[in-house]
Amino acid sequence: MEKNKILHHATDFHKTLAEYDHENQHTEDFDNMAPVEKMVNRVKTWLANGEKVTVFSAAANPENDWDGRIQRGIGDWTETHIGERLPVTAIKSADFTDMWDDKGVAVEPNTGKRLSKKPKKAKEKKSE
Repeated sequence: MEKNKILHHATDFHKTLAEYDHENQHTEDFDNMAPVEKMVNRVKTWLANGEKVTVFSAAANPENDWDGRIQRGIGDWTETHIGERLPVTAIKSADFTDMWDDKGVAVEPNTGKRLSKKPKKAKEKKSE
């Protein structure tokens, strides 16, 4: 990384920054999404260190969020739980120095070699 470059972290919103249960909550149910405290504290530390943070969410893409309501809702949520309104996007940026996401898999550059642990297999639901 370039010397003196300001870090620019990207964090997913649903299930990474805010608790979310897609089976029982609507994507826009921001008032009922509790903060993931460990991640919120990490974001607050980054901000206190003068680092940039952007929140990303697939739900904020223009096809879903044509009127900006999801970006505004996530912005309101970050203002409430982090203390400032963070930028929100659905688009990956070359400026991001790292991305925090519940679904992401880290790979070694230019090799395709997996670096992160394989996720645990989901347990099958037993039928009654």
